[in-house]
Amino acid sequence: MLCKITTVIVDDHDFFRETLKRYLEGIEDIEVVGEAKNGREAVEIAKKLSPCFVLMDVMMPEINGIEACNLIKENNHEIKVVLFSLYNIRQSTNRGKTTAEKCVAKDKLFNELPSIIEEFRRAK
Repeated sequence: MLCKITTVIVDDHDFFRETLKRYLEGIEDIEVVGEAKNGREAVEIAKKLSPCFVLMDVMMPEINGIEACNLIKENNHEIKVVLFSLYNIRQSTNRGKTTAEKCVAKDKLFNELPSIIEEFRRAK
């Protein structure tokens, strides 16, 4: 049995969070341990749960994904963060310096997640 990769999903749209959660639950070694609907919640949940992996939208209320990512990494640099955005990912992440491991266009996230997860497994 593979070691569980604990994951937190962060997006302000309930439907997208639920869809992403169902997708991840179909992957044997992924365990979704938390969800957040804004950047402030993401920082709190990451601090409390110390997940291996955070999948987070860039454009969110309260604290955007870039700022939340940087705060999460300040608290625990071991957490891997993947940012995604519905808008041009380069423009979205250029608005602020990010410490995320990856930045992915939201419409390509499901196609790229298997290789991202595989990279994460190899890095463990």
